[in-house]
This record gives sequence, structure tokens and C-alpha cells, in this order.
Amino acid sequence: MIATAGIDFDESVLTIVRVKRDETTYTIWLSDLLVKNSKELYLKNQDHVFVQSFSYQPGKVFLLGGVKPQIIPILPENRQTLAEALSAEDGPLAIASAQRSAVYLLRGRNPVQAYHLDAQNPVRVLVANEVELRPNDIVFVSEQLISTFNRTLSNIVPLRILLRDIKNSDIP
Repeated sequence: MIATAGIDFDESVLTIVRVKRDETTYTIWLSDLLVKNSKELYLKNQDHVFVQSFSYQPGKVFLLGGVKPQIIPILPENRQTLAEALSAEDGPLAIASAQRSAVYLLRGRNPVQAYHLDAQNPVRVLVANEVELRPNDIVFVSEQLISTFNRTLSNIVPLRILLRDIKNSDIP
């Protein structure tokens, strides 16, 4: 059986097993072989087994916009999804100032690919559950317009009071 042929399993490494039998090559992920109730595969005489391992690199995803800026570490052995990032404790779905209808995932360089998500729609959040985050992804969530307006007012009101006091020569 292939899984007991001396191949070590490490979750931080993607291991691919290739079995060449006659003129056909079969490619199998080692993690698929080790799943409970997986099909047992046996080697035959003259089979050639090739094992290739690829190390994952830990990565980061950046969450910006109408939320507290965050760096989300993504682990090689457990890639988080967009839905997990959105529904985290300090994530956009938990913060009232985030505009849930304007979530963007920015991915890649030259060119950057931009994906839009309306997280107010439960069906689309299910789609976000299938979107795996990759290193250096940027999740941008727009801010609610009312929050921007409130911040603008909070900056204008003290300025207006100061101008009134200057006009009345009532400077403290």
C-alpha cells in the first residue's frame, strides 16, 4: 500500500505521489491517501513511485478600509477563506461602520485582479466561504457613508465654534 511505503506526512508540506505503471502516470496527493475511508491503492511489480514535496510559505492578508486595519496571518496547512476573514471578531461583519455591500478582494500584481462581494446577501457570503485567501491579498471594505458624514461633522463643528469665537473676539 502506498501510504505505508515509507512516506512521512507533514501538514506544512504539500506532498504529491506519482506512480508510473506501464505507460500511465497516476498523480495522487498524499493528504488524499491518508483521509479516513479513502480508497486503498496497492503497488504492483514494476511500478515506479516518485514523491515530490512542496513547502508552503506562511503568508499575510491585509484587511483595510472601513474597519480597523489588520494583518491576518494565513497558515500554510489551513488556508483561511474570505468568509472567515469577514466574520472574524473584529472583522467587517462585526463592525457597524463597514459597508457590507462593498467588500473588495484585491489579488496579484501587474495586473491586479479585483473581486467585488456584496456581503449583505447570504448567498454571496456562501461563495466567500469557497474563496481561499492567498498571501498578500488585500481585503478592502468601504466605510458606511453615514460614518464618513459623522466624521466630517465632528471636524466641522469645533472649527465653526472657533470661527464664531474669533468673530466675537472671544478667544480663550
